[in-house]
Amino acid sequence: MYIEKSCQTSATVIIKKLSSLYELQLRMYIEKSCQTSATKVPTPWKEMAKSLPLWSILIAHCGQNWGFWTLMTMIPTYMKGVLNFDIAANGLLSAAPYFALWVLSFFFSYLTDTFINRKIFSIAVSRKIVTNIGLIGPAVSLVILGLIDSSNKGAVIALLIIAVGINSAIYCGYQVNHIDIAPNHAGTLMGITNGAANILSICAPLLVQFVVTNEEDDSQWTIVWFIAAAIYAVCDLAFTFFGKGELLYWNDPEYSNSKDGNTKKSDEKSAQETTKGN
Repeated sequence: MYIEKSCQTSATVIIKKLSSLYELQLRMYIEKSCQTSATKVPTPWKEMAKSLPLWSILIAHCGQNWGFWTLMTMIPTYMKGVLNFDIAANGLLSAAPYFALWVLSFFFSYLTDTFINRKIFSIAVSRKIVTNIGLIGPAVSLVILGLIDSSNKGAVIALLIIAVGINSAIYCGYQVNHIDIAPNHAGTLMGITNGAANILSICAPLLVQFVVTNEEDDSQWTIVWFIAAAIYAVCDLAFTFFGKGELLYWNDPEYSNSKDGNTKKSDEKSAQETTKGN
């Protein structure tokens, strides 16, 4: 009994040590590969606010969340009201697009890594290609969905699966672009873009409630699909024109520290002048 308990304790200690070692190595690998600084770097808020590449990520993120949450929250309602599927069938069919999204995410991850690692395209171009696939693809699918006859249930379901499935490409596009342009501030940047985009996640389903007053009216759903498609396309253009793949100057710790140091020196100088004046 004692021996068994001792073995279990020893095994637990070994697992914890191995886990700590793995976490340390993982952190070192991430910091090295992302070119992050080990020291604390001041956040360059002013430079962030003026950065077009960051704004392009934010706009793309907002457009993605609008379309994604429109589909996520409304597909079951659409299938029930327009396609007349019962609840049991509706559950499986509503999940099918997101199963496709999960499967295709592996393909787009491999595709993007191939583009970058084999130097087929630059990081910026690779991110824009998959972002275009992930946003324009669903936009085209939703436009077609709004134009075809909803009585063709097979085509409708196929278009919904395509719209959600190929949307997975964005996870290798603008969604990781924060690390490309400013790995030292990637967490802050993701917090900014994701926080703003989640406001659109709330607004999109609310708008549907105003547009779709009769869940069985296919023409009202067409308006919803066209709005989502337009937002997808417009927001994709912002990232296509202004997105970057290289490090931005304000990611450099020396730049941030020098700016911070200059500010402190300026404050100290002002304080000294004030003291002399008194």
